[in-house]
Amino acid sequence: MRRPSPALVLSCVAVFLSAAGGAVAAGQISGKQIKDGSITGKDVKNDSLTGTDIKGNVRGPEGPRGPQGPQGPQGAGAGALGSPAGVQISYRLSNATLVAGEELRRVYALCPSGQAPTGGAYRAQEGLVVRSSMFGDSTSANPDSWAVLVDNPTTDPLQIEVQVACVTPTSVSPF
Repeated sequence: MRRPSPALVLSCVAVFLSAAGGAVAAGQISGKQIKDGSITGKDVKNDSLTGTDIKGNVRGPEGPRGPQGPQGPQGAGAGALGSPAGVQISYRLSNATLVAGEELRRVYALCPSGQAPTGGAYRAQEGLVVRSSMFGDSTSANPDSWAVLVDNPTTDPLQIEVQVACVTPTSVSPF
């Protein structure tokens, strides 16, 4: 029978020691052997603990409330949702149902007469393919809506909701 080579013997010893080394380290210290209150922050590796690892409140008691700060300056008056005074904002929704297999349908949300769109959004049922979302009449200098171009490649009727935010263009310049 042939003798094993020194390289084989050393690799077997290395494998044995690496497997046994972890077991020795794991068996050295347990939580029962650590005296309560003896571990400090400098003994714990950074980012090794999460909130679920710690029992109880890690923060101290809440301190007294501080004094109220000075009142801020009076504003110039605001319209809806903090808009400048005199600017009228409105929001409009439009719902549509696309039949199964319908392609290239443009769904509009129209602004009220005398208002211009500032932007829009949509909420489409899963399965619809939205090709674009833009000002409704992009060829006009005065668009009046928000439009979504959409396809329904499914075999079911699906719904889409188009939303538009509109303002009175008294101080809005055209595109």
